[in-house]
Amino acid sequence: ARAEKISKQFADSQLALFNSQEETAAANERIAGLEDQLRRARQQSAQNEHLKREAELRRRSDETRAREAEARASAADANKSDAERERDRLRADLDKLKAADDERRATEAKTRAEA
Repeated sequence: ARAEKISKQFADSQLALFNSQEETAAANERIAGLEDQLRRARQQSAQNEHLKREAELRRRSDETRAREAEARASAADANKSDAERERDRLRADLDKLKAADDERRATEAKTRAEA
């Protein structure tokens, strides 16, 4: 009876050990799965941060290019205005020269007619 009792206790103890080992293995699998999830989440987070930084750099670059384009357009408008003023001044000078030439020719024609 005593040997049976010890044998039963030994069997119970082995079963408890086996069950404990099974629970430990299952817990270790869950831990490994959670660690893998955490690693993937961290990778995704790092990738998202990288994409955010890239988007911010692109936005800043676009803003800079837009400001530069506006400055060039403004400079071009100023140059156009300067060129238009110069054209108008040259046209006025040409009109004065033509008027003076016309007056000179008229005076010559009058002088010839009187001669």
